Amino acid sequence: MIQKIRTSNNGIWLIEHLATKDDTLIGNAVVLSKKVVVSELGSKMYDHYYFSQNIKLIYLNKIVAYLAPTKKELEFFELLRTERELPFTKKLAHQFHITEYVIDSL
Repeated sequence: MIQKIRTSNNGIWLIEHLATKDDTLIGNAVVLSKKVVVSELGSKMYDHYYFSQNIKLIYLNKIVAYLAPTKKELEFFELLRTERELPFTKKLAHQFHITEYVIDSL
């Protein structure tokens, strides 16, 4: 079962929980929240989306909310399970309805 969680630093994760060890979730994950980085020349740069597999993910005390993932978010998780890594694009974010998790620091 895939869950969406919000962490104490406002991170949004999709997590396939496999186990809990030492108060830490272990599983597969995709981080939905992305920050916009502005280069010295003023251009915006975005991070990639990654599929993390069977790793220690997050301490239980850092989870502030469990949320229901949308159908599109679950499709995005499965896409990343296959692709393993995808660069952020506005088209991709719009296609899977995850634009709300892009944090523009400007």
